[in-house]
Amino acid sequence: MAKDKGKNAAPAPHDHEERDIPVRTIGMWIGGLFGGLLLVMLLCYAAYRFTPSHGEGELVRTRKMTDPPLQPQPNEEMAEFRAAELEHLGGYGWADKAKGTVYIPIEQAIELALKRGYPVRSQH
Repeated sequence: MAKDKGKNAAPAPHDHEERDIPVRTIGMWIGGLFGGLLLVMLLCYAAYRFTPSHGEGELVRTRKMTDPPLQPQPNEEMAEFRAAELEHLGGYGWADKAKGTVYIPIEQAIELALKRGYPVRSQH
């Protein structure tokens, strides 16, 4: 039996889209993007150019900017902080007197923890 290649032949199935996107649509998208970008740029320019300044220009240009004095003496404050931490690690005191919790020197705490042992998880 010969293959039928005439008018009644079934079309071959396609695994892809047969239509292309129109060039006009692509052009409109690109034009819309550039038009939107231009509009945003013009709005930013207008906002910058036509809004009043919050001070006199010469005063703003010649004024010295200073850092906010958050820590006037950071090195001395850090040294004090470290000394307090070292004193806390090496001494005795109340962690929470209401609960009866105390702190002990770090070396003694390590020895006590090693002597008591650590909890061990059960093996499954």
